Amino acid sequence: WRSIRAGSRPDPEEIMEWSGKHGPDPNARLKDWYPPVVGDLPLPLARAICKRANCWWDAELRRRIAHVTVAVMVVIFAISMVSGIIGHFQVE
Repeated sequence: WRSIRAGSRPDPEEIMEWSGKHGPDPNARLKDWYPPVVGDLPLPLARAICKRANCWWDAELRRRIAHVTVAVMVVIFAISMVSGIIGHFQVE
């Protein structure tokens, strides 16, 4: 992997997410939540891989919620500033 040309290497979960969006059946990825290799691995290793996938998914959801929250706060701030300027509100 050439990080100078391609940037940082994507996580396996990101690859699974993006490949699942472009498959023939978009609902098929819900049936196989974890990577298929988990079924062939010993139980402790399979648990570790499943926990990693769960942690990645949780972090991705929290990142999305944080971005939406920041965007909503910026919009509310902009609306209040514009309405204050239009209405000639005083700071006092």
